[in-house]
Amino acid sequence: MKILVIDPSLTGISGDMLLSALIDLTGRIELLREVAEKIVEIVEYCEKLDVKVLDVKKKGIRAKYVKAEIKENVEEVKALDVKVNAKKVMDKLDFSNRAEKLGIKAIDELIEAEVKIHGTTVEKAHLHELASVDTLLDIIGTIHILDSEGFLTNSKIYSKPIAVGSGKIRIMHGVMPVPAPATLEILRRNRMKICNSNIKSELTTPTGAALLAAIVDEMIDSLPNMRITRTGYGAGAKDFPETPNILRVMEGEKSGNFRETVYVLETNIDDSSGEVMGYLVEKLLNEGALDVTIIPAIGKKNRPVNIVKVIAEADKHLSIANMIIRETGTLGVRVMRTERVKVSRKIKELPVRIGGREFKVRVKISRGVEDEIINIKPEFEDVKRLAAAVKLPIREVMKRISCKLMEDLL
Repeated sequence: MKILVIDPSLTGISGDMLLSALIDLTGRIELLREVAEKIVEIVEYCEKLDVKVLDVKKKGIRAKYVKAEIKENVEEVKALDVKVNAKKVMDKLDFSNRAEKLGIKAIDELIEAEVKIHGTTVEKAHLHELASVDTLLDIIGTIHILDSEGFLTNSKIYSKPIAVGSGKIRIMHGVMPVPAPATLEILRRNRMKICNSNIKSELTTPTGAALLAAIVDEMIDSLPNMRITRTGYGAGAKDFPETPNILRVMEGEKSGNFRETVYVLETNIDDSSGEVMGYLVEKLLNEGALDVTIIPAIGKKNRPVNIVKVIAEADKHLSIANMIIRETGTLGVRVMRTERVKVSRKIKELPVRIGGREFKVRVKISRGVEDEIINIKPEFEDVKRLAAAVKLPIREVMKRISCKLMEDLL
């Protein structure tokens, strides 16, 4: 599995820092220029958008810096205008459904933050300086690179805790403490982990926070087990006395056993039928639970009970806990944050010949720490389809497939 780790724990994150870091990582400058051309073509209030990618040094550390020269008039531009323009640009660039969805989510994060802060409606909301096409360039450019490099399919994007800075800043509403209100609201809405910084400056911008809210699968405190394949550094505009103002990104591949943080949710049910329990299992798995187990036990007053035990990813555990409460009527769910060790797994489609005919079978291949094969398991639905086609018992088909796959892969 491909991994991208974003590290805003040193000097935070802005939209242009993330875009610059991804260009340094991938070298895909042509995608940035593509986005800039479409913005000028589509956005009526933008007369000029020229972008340059510069090599700079921050305290001796080499990094890329995206510099944009813009001529525009955003005084009358509403938040919904920005969203409409973003969708038009992404449509012109033939974004995948997932890429467009994430781009719109980042824009929506900015809009909803403004609505909350100013107590207005989406229709009346203004993004002020964030209405600039600079924001569109950062968001659409970032998503375009991630999608083109395969980070939005069969991969995982992590972020370390976000440095927000300290002190005060002057915005159009006056002097405010760091982080700015819009940034703070996005961080709050998405329960994103922040970290301390003694730098007296705004380190994380609303656009940077909105992008993380849209693309990050999980916040982590330390790097996951992986083989690092590429690194990239994006520079911020400011210079700090002792700290290089850079955002670091790392691409890698998970291999062997690795640890990940999960949540275990548990509750006792003593008043639900077997039909309700069966329906609950199906619904929780559809909601995104990693595993669901129903354990018969004896509870209070020697009554038979069912212990519902669910494993969930960090970003889904609250919605899954609420689903358990709604579906069963239980008065509470126990929540335990823990780690689990997993082997790497990959789904591969392989040809298999049985009865003189060739079939395609999806196979799950598990590998250990030394990249050795631990297990090869055909997808049961494919085996079932194959067994029906060749009119053999399913156990016989499973045995033949497993033997053939072991021969081919070992």
